[in-house]
Amino acid sequence: MGRLDILPDDCLEGVLSYVHSHLLCTVSRKWARVCHHRVLTIRAKASSDVPQGEALQRLLRCQYTRSVTLLLGHRVTPTVLQTYLDALPKGYPVEKLEVVRRKLDLPQLQSISRSLGRFPTLTELSLDLDEVQFPSPVWVQELLTTCAVPAGLRTLSLSLSSCRVGDRGATALALGLPKVPSLSLDLFNNQLSSEGIQTLLQGLLTNVGESLTSLELDLRGNPVTAEGLACLKVLVGFPRLQKLTLMVGPGMPTASVPLRELTRCPHLRVLALHLAENEMGDEAADDLLVLKDCPALTHLELFLGYNLLQDDSAVQLCRLLDAPGLSRLVLDVHHNDLTDDAADAFLKHLSEMTPAGQGAPRKRLVLDIRENSLTRLGIDKLKRARCDAVTLDCRHG
Repeated sequence: MGRLDILPDDCLEGVLSYVHSHLLCTVSRKWARVCHHRVLTIRAKASSDVPQGEALQRLLRCQYTRSVTLLLGHRVTPTVLQTYLDALPKGYPVEKLEVVRRKLDLPQLQSISRSLGRFPTLTELSLDLDEVQFPSPVWVQELLTTCAVPAGLRTLSLSLSSCRVGDRGATALALGLPKVPSLSLDLFNNQLSSEGIQTLLQGLLTNVGESLTSLELDLRGNPVTAEGLACLKVLVGFPRLQKLTLMVGPGMPTASVPLRELTRCPHLRVLALHLAENEMGDEAADDLLVLKDCPALTHLELFLGYNLLQDDSAVQLCRLLDAPGLSRLVLDVHHNDLTDDAADAFLKHLSEMTPAGQGAPRKRLVLDIRENSLTRLGIDKLKRARCDAVTLDCRHG
């Protein structure tokens, strides 16, 4: 049924498959349509996995390849990585490039950045550069100025965990980023102060605010004060923002996150808040219930593990499902202080909810209660629960 090529283990990890459309036409019209745009994925953890020589030429000769995904791990040496990128013909249909590479120096990064301009079809770029150490935050600006970003790039994921970006680097980062609809920035443990984060957000608003529809921002592990997080209200100024993932802490109370301002984002449909290890107690529920007022919100994910939530406050959060537009609520309350009373209260509230009208989808609650004080009896009650208005997915582990 076509052609399947599997390269030797020392050349390619996994399976490379591409099927000739004209052969499939004789078998199935459906498969012929599916295979009109063939997808090639190259996954390499180490240099020995990267196709080279004749193996690489065999890949490049496949005239049916329309989309290429390169997943290059941290054991692929910079030299092999650059050689491989240079070997791909200019204009080769690379749509997704993911590089997990540590211990690169600035010239190596700049060389890779220049290579991006040779792939005009690139739509998704992910650079995981965790723990890359540079002598000065100026490297951020120098790297971005040499980055030949294709015009069609739609998704950029940049992981700079523990890279000592600092406030100056954050400013350069915000002003040098390309205008993409979807942006993910991992700035965990980068010595960012409250002023640095404010400058970062203001720069993002100025530079990419008009184009951004999805933003993921990891600010954990930075010396930010609770008052300093008030700068997050800048997010209200992003006019097209539809999806927001925000990670803050540890040691930040919910009151420090400008939740009321988030309700003023008119197009925000998906919101994920990672607030684990922030010593949140009963006051967290009252603070978070304000999210019911988000006008367009349909999906809400709250990650509240390793806090001090008790039965009443956890059940209060369940009332977020009362928001008329909300269809999915993820409530991760693992490793808190919940007991069987919480299970009974959860079920009571869900049973009292009014079912959706005819033809309307049921709401969904994903509840993570691992590592609490519930007994087997309480867990079994949640597992067996059947509610007319809500589909309950209980994760107890």
